[in-house]
Amino acid sequence: MGKTFEAKLNIYFSKHKKVTFKKGNTIIRAGEEPSGAFFLKKGYVKMSYIFENGVEIIFNIFKPGSLFPIIWFVGGVDNSYNYQAMTDVELYKSKKSEVIKMLDENPDVLFDLTKRLVIGFDGLLLNIRHILFGNSVTRVCSAIYIMAKRFGKKRLGGKVLVEIKLTHQDIANLSGITRETASIAIKKLERQGVITQKKGYILVNNIKKLEKSITDVSNVSISPIPDA
Repeated sequence: MGKTFEAKLNIYFSKHKKVTFKKGNTIIRAGEEPSGAFFLKKGYVKMSYIFENGVEIIFNIFKPGSLFPIIWFVGGVDNSYNYQAMTDVELYKSKKSEVIKMLDENPDVLFDLTKRLVIGFDGLLLNIRHILFGNSVTRVCSAIYIMAKRFGKKRLGGKVLVEIKLTHQDIANLSGITRETASIAIKKLERQGVITQKKGYILVNNIKKLEKSITDVSNVSISPIPDA
């Protein structure tokens, strides 16, 4: 999984229409029929749901090499989520039927896609568990830990840099709490030396302490951050 998967998708989607969106632009709106299946070439895209009271929950953040909306074009389920550019993004778009045909003809790509879905689902369940049973600090720890697993780069001394800018509002939307509450939890983690914030990026100084904050509540072991 990884380079071969992305290489084959690059070859396939490079023959299709390229589209770009500026930071903050909506790519797909909840309740609307997507115009096609997207392959993310550059930038980051969030998948979220906005409730009637305006509260937003982020379910996933896509990085380069990702396909979306999979629920729609593979599962045949109506789209209920917003997909919004977190940075300037570059995408390739293909018809739903053509992507399904490509996956049928390339079982290795389909298998790698399935593995990615399972790993993503595991992360989603982990976060839901802490949203349901954890306090605000545990929720923020869970959100940062998942971001470190997905976007982290190991540094000397075992520190992990999350290579995507995340605002306090982003962390709040990932954690299911208010921005003010998220900011208090983030400041507490900074005082404890667990994390450091630098120009919008989060540096995890003590990943073991972050893991402990999560497992103390869930009482379930979690998979370690893979090598960069």
